[in-house]
Amino acid sequence: MSNVIELNDKNFKEIISDEKLTLVDFWASWCGPCKLMGPIVDEIASDYEDRVNVCKLNIDDYESIAAEYDIVS
Repeated sequence: MSNVIELNDKNFKEIISDEKLTLVDFWASWCGPCKLMGPIVDEIASDYEDRVNVCKLNIDDYESIAAEYDIVS
């Protein structure tokens, strides 16, 4: 079971405002490097679940959030 939090427009601000350190993986299904990083992000989530919020945000589904943080291809 993955410990990665799937972010969306409803929970994004709440999760990143948490006092716990937060890692956000901005990804897209068509992105080759994103596919390579996926298992690494999952491993980080497993290894640090008690200390870090490890999250993923699909930039194709939530373009406005990606734009707010200047995330580009």
